Parts: sequence; C-alpha cells; structure tokens
Amino acid sequence: MRQLADEFDIQKSMISRLENAQNEPKLVSLLTVCEALGIKPSKLFLELEKRLPEQFSLIEE
Repeated sequence: MRQLADEFDIQKSMISRLENAQNEPKLVSLLTVCEALGIKPSKLFLELEKRLPEQFSLIEE
C-alpha cells in the first residue's frame, strides 16, 4: 500500500479506506487506483458485479 501510494501520489489513508470499505470513493479516486494498478475500470466494475448479491441495490424501495 505504501509503495502504491508513494509511486502514484495517492494518499495511503484513501487506499486503506477503500480496502476496508470505510467510505464511498469518488469516481476519480477509483480511476486513479485503476490506472496505478494497470487495470481497466471496466474490469474493476465487472469483478465487483460478480461479487455482489444478485438482488443488490443502492436504491431503497
């Protein structure tokens, strides 16, 4: 985490909060981390979609 933060000028605390699901990141933060890790944002979102429960929704009905 420290190397990623130092090498790509990303705050360690932000990386930690993302890893521990302690906050909802801004889109620009996700894009920055994807770029630093060398992965496409679409791959990140596809992986997330696989791991969410089938009936997951952020919208309360």
